[in-house]
Amino acid sequence: SNLLAAMETTVSDNATITPEIQAQAEETFKLLHNKKLGDGVIPVDDIGYFYRALGCNPSIAQLDEVKAYADPEGVGTAKLPELMAGLEQLLQRPITEEQLQNAFAVFDKQGKGVSLDELRYILTTFGEAMTPEEAEELLAVVEEKCNTDEQGFKTKLVAPTAFITNFLPQAAQ
Repeated sequence: SNLLAAMETTVSDNATITPEIQAQAEETFKLLHNKKLGDGVIPVDDIGYFYRALGCNPSIAQLDEVKAYADPEGVGTAKLPELMAGLEQLLQRPITEEQLQNAFAVFDKQGKGVSLDELRYILTTFGEAMTPEEAEELLAVVEEKCNTDEQGFKTKLVAPTAFITNFLPQAAQ
């Protein structure tokens, strides 16, 4: 797949991995380290925690690819260099404004926005569904930042433009 192929070609020094990200990755790796498994390894089941702690949200398919790459013999452990290659790829795949607008358009047929209840249902039902707790955490921020009209009054709908402006870093610039 694309992620696996890209990982195999970017194991060396990576421009996206800043010294700060490298330090954070090393610290996260140390926190997940399990001495019972050996030096310098973490359980492959903790790979998702590793990436999420670094601000990525890999899909289950992406995690499966990283596990296959980081642990080709199926030992159950992963080393930091292999995880850094996966991190490089995950950091290079930001969601685009167009992707978010297209996603909203599927559920927002009139172009007026989606309700918080609809958004809760979408987040907990489709794709890689969030847990109810994860959805509520996100919805609290969405409700605070994304459901006001042009005059600043609260509405019952989440507008795609407000959502994109608040949750897509490059859109805010």
